[in-house]
Amino acid sequence: MAEFQIIDTKLWASEMPEDSYNDSPTAGADYVPLVSLNPLLMLPKVGKFTDAGRIGTGTEFATHQCNDYWSHPAAGLSTDLELFEIYGRLWLRGFGGAVSDTPSGTTGIRHGSFLQLRSEGRQLPSTAIIVDNGPNQVLLSGMVVDSMQLVKERTGRPTLSVNLLGSGKHEYPHTVTSLPDYSAPSTCPIVADLIVSYTKADSTVVNLAEDAGCRFRAFSVAVGNNLKTDDRCPGDTLLTMNGAEAPYVRRLLRQIRQVGIQFTFVADDNIIEYAQYLKNDIITDVEVAVQGAVIGAGPARFTIGIRFEKAVFELVDAIDSEGDMAYTASILPLYDSTTTTAAEGYVINDTATDFE
Repeated sequence: MAEFQIIDTKLWASEMPEDSYNDSPTAGADYVPLVSLNPLLMLPKVGKFTDAGRIGTGTEFATHQCNDYWSHPAAGLSTDLELFEIYGRLWLRGFGGAVSDTPSGTTGIRHGSFLQLRSEGRQLPSTAIIVDNGPNQVLLSGMVVDSMQLVKERTGRPTLSVNLLGSGKHEYPHTVTSLPDYSAPSTCPIVADLIVSYTKADSTVVNLAEDAGCRFRAFSVAVGNNLKTDDRCPGDTLLTMNGAEAPYVRRLLRQIRQVGIQFTFVADDNIIEYAQYLKNDIITDVEVAVQGAVIGAGPARFTIGIRFEKAVFELVDAIDSEGDMAYTASILPLYDSTTTTAAEGYVINDTATDFE
């Protein structure tokens, strides 16, 4: 009898978003391998209800069981390596806006996606994910980014975590053939090559990542889409899989979103962030990013990051950081009338188009 280890699991994601929600690609060439540090995978289950406890059955126990809906599958993925490739695509899909492609440096391309605008609807771009862990070879359709975190701790590597939810539509076993083999990423992030900067109200640029006094300790970027689960509609499609018949949802819409950045930095003689917090000063050009190698002739580098046009310090608090007096500063983005949203995610790489 075969036995399987978690380490033997293989994952793939659709290279491009689904053409429409729940419309998964069927060709192996449309997928790319997906690698995760510690994947958390919840496959679809069928909700159940019974006649237990109902008056008239003659018993308190169930005599019959029925199917409800297929549950929402979930995938928790993270990486400290493939930041500028498939995870970069998931990063942009989590923001949800139309992707713009603009030159960066000599041969780099900047792919930017603002938080999805009201005019673009509430259905975020969806991804198809294939899971092969030995006993299960499952295609999960309609996987949408529910939340993301880009984190750099003091002694750790920059890590991107992405949590996705699906509609319940799936294929088991899947029929996608000729899936590509894993190949090493073309470039790695440079652990110490970070962008952590903002501009004060007096136009002074503060770059914590390049501070000569080594003030910067850590950052955390969080994006939450607060997906509306169990959004059931009459006429939802029935799916029969392995003898079980149940409907799945036709949409997975975002609700009120939460976006924020938190810095950790060592205190010095003048804690300028605390003063700005007290006065509600508006800061601009807030940017946090992780960089990799130079692209071609430069000066652009492989980069993944987030940008706020306008923001305020929501909270500044004193903490102990490895015995040093330090502070955490939480940054709240403000609505920007020019972009008509509050934040933009971006990736810089050498892919000319169709990076979304």
